[in-house]
Amino acid sequence: MQAAPPSLLPALYLLSNSFPRLIPPSNSAIQHVSGLSNAALKRLYNTTGDPGDVAFAAKSNVRTLLPHPPLLVTGVTKQAAVEKLLVAARGEEARFLVRTLGQNLRVGAVRTSLTNALARALVLTRRGRAPRRKKGKKAADAARDALNEAFAAAEGLLKRVYVQHPNYDHIVKALLDAGLDGLREQLPLTVGVPLLPTLGSPTRSLDEIYDRLGLLPFAAEFKYDGQRAQITRRDRGDRKRFLSRYFRASRRHDRQDLYPDVVSLVEYLFESSPGIESFIIDSEVVAIDPSTGALKTFQELSNRARKDVKLDDVKICLEKPFRERRALLHSRFPPYTPPLKGAARFDHVKSVESDSGRDAVEEFWQQAVNSSSEGLMVKLLDSGEVLEEPTLKRDKPRRKPLPATYEPDKRTSAWLKLKKDYVAGLGDSLDLVPVGAWHGNGRKAQWWSPVLLAVWDPAEEKLVAVCKCMSGLKPEVYFRPQEVWEIRGADVTVSPVSVAALGLVSETRGLSLRFPRYISSREDKRVEDASTPEFLANMFRSQQAAGKDQTGADEGDLVDVAVGESSGEEAEDAESE
Repeated sequence: MQAAPPSLLPALYLLSNSFPRLIPPSNSAIQHVSGLSNAALKRLYNTTGDPGDVAFAAKSNVRTLLPHPPLLVTGVTKQAAVEKLLVAARGEEARFLVRTLGQNLRVGAVRTSLTNALARALVLTRRGRAPRRKKGKKAADAARDALNEAFAAAEGLLKRVYVQHPNYDHIVKALLDAGLDGLREQLPLTVGVPLLPTLGSPTRSLDEIYDRLGLLPFAAEFKYDGQRAQITRRDRGDRKRFLSRYFRASRRHDRQDLYPDVVSLVEYLFESSPGIESFIIDSEVVAIDPSTGALKTFQELSNRARKDVKLDDVKICLEKPFRERRALLHSRFPPYTPPLKGAARFDHVKSVESDSGRDAVEEFWQQAVNSSSEGLMVKLLDSGEVLEEPTLKRDKPRRKPLPATYEPDKRTSAWLKLKKDYVAGLGDSLDLVPVGAWHGNGRKAQWWSPVLLAVWDPAEEKLVAVCKCMSGLKPEVYFRPQEVWEIRGADVTVSPVSVAALGLVSETRGLSLRFPRYISSREDKRVEDASTPEFLANMFRSQQAAGKDQTGADEGDLVDVAVGESSGEEAEDAESE
């Protein structure tokens, strides 16, 4: 950090595999630099199966009259000419340059590792005020404790800032300019920088919801089957900087080209509310039948064209309880249906409050079951406390605070989701990563069947196999982990072969999913956003609390996946499927 500050930001993007301006290399660039023909490059690819290996082999015999300056991380992310980069690359650099530019290097360091490393680097620089070393064991221990405390404080600060302002460009600039002390003041919640959303915790029944929340008031809302959207509008003096951003995990995309009808709607809402200077709305975009107003499925919403569809004074509400945030939304942005046919509509979610009584909530739940919604979202209206039962019988119950504030990037008990599927199976789906497969037989000869699925273990920062759809031996093909699938099943079972969630519910057995079935691909999630072992264990505990039989086990062997074991040819085949 001290030696080369300009390299800090590009290094973060390269390590996270999320640099927004990486340029995929083309065969023509490699051909032009190496002088090899297209046929020769194709033969190399058929032999190696990796574009980086092709570039390395093609450039091995290239000689230049004048030496080129060394290849630096800042050059990789800023220069526009791939050919210049390839000419400058030496030896192994060509291999990894092409893999990086093609986003096939898959370093993919997760956000926690990057932010923690960045925070510790700041502590260890002059800006971070690291404690001085002292002689003697006691002094050394005290210095080590002080350093660990400084690390923990810096990591917590950077995490809080990131979830409200997840932009590495802004964070690095603020750290280099002001260090840790001035970070929060320089990077407040900002219109145009989408914050990470609050996440709901799964439940299996209304009884469980009342058990969790006690007598605290809540609002139950329809859980629509759409695409979560965070819509922002800058101040009135900046009319050309309209933003409508939709979440796709940590990779945020401007989706104005995909939803021009929503853009038009938000423009109207902005113009019809003269007291509003700017806003951030966490919303859900759903498809409706324009003639009846009935909800349509997520598939119908996602089938619209992918692009080119035709047709810093912020009042922060994060720390206000949901009752106040909802009242502001309802008063400032009333429902609106444009007169233009086919235009987007703005409405508030259907809801009922617990003050209406248990019967009213039960009736509302039945409406959700009979509708096209996924179920209910239950949100705490006011902050309070609940009595939490102890894990061990000898311990006493304790009062647990339950805030009704907006908590970015947290799975909170103040937001509970109750899906309709709980009546027939699991109360929630899991987001699992396909990591391997077997070649199908008979009528499935042209398909991968079964597919090996994994959860993401954030503590170990690796994928752990959890289930497959039918029995089999070691997978014939390993996939490069890059997709997340929504999977539902009958229930979570204790498994003698799975190591997923090992030690969380049993010291000797892991957990698996019985009768898993594919629902959809989660394009809005990265591999690191997949369900975790703790999430799986919580689903298992919920089943136990409901008195469901937990006997049974996954059939067949599960294997842990070491990414990169497969040959290039296997990886190519896996991707082609």
